[in-house]
Amino acid sequence: MVSQSGAPADEGRAGSASLGMQSGQMTDRPLVSVTLIFLNGEDFITEAIESILAQTFTKWELVLVDDGSSDASTGIARDYAARFPQKIRYIDHPGHANLGMSASRNAGVAASSGPLLSFIDADDVWISRKLEMQVELLQTHPEAAVVFGSLLYWRSWDREDELPDQVVLTAGV
Repeated sequence: MVSQSGAPADEGRAGSASLGMQSGQMTDRPLVSVTLIFLNGEDFITEAIESILAQTFTKWELVLVDDGSSDASTGIARDYAARFPQKIRYIDHPGHANLGMSASRNAGVAASSGPLLSFIDADDVWISRKLEMQVELLQTHPEAAVVFGSLLYWRSWDREDELPDQVVLTAGV
């Protein structure tokens, strides 16, 4: 998770006042903007979106960025956006073009309204407390610009992959 502004904490980066929590109140604006990019991700996108919907921290928005999919993932994403219009938006590139991961992430950032950014791909899932824990870390350490966590390389779903599942402990602020 990263701060959009990159400014020092006393200029409104990740301090509690800049996170919409001055005087102990939250604004209606989402605190975290999550960008999910996808290209032909029909096999996994539902699970990725559901892992965001299951977050214990609820001040988020999800921007689904279609990088020119030609499979059912476009319909899946549009359906979620229609079912959760206050939380989820669907966007794609002009002409439904495939412009690549960087252009897609940048489009998601441009469409974001929260001061904090988080990224997920269609074949990823989050534990339900991910945003809660990361926002808490940023509130506790307002000098931090980035927070990241451990990950699990999950290979056991693919019977042809002979590598074992592997947890990589990389958490930090």
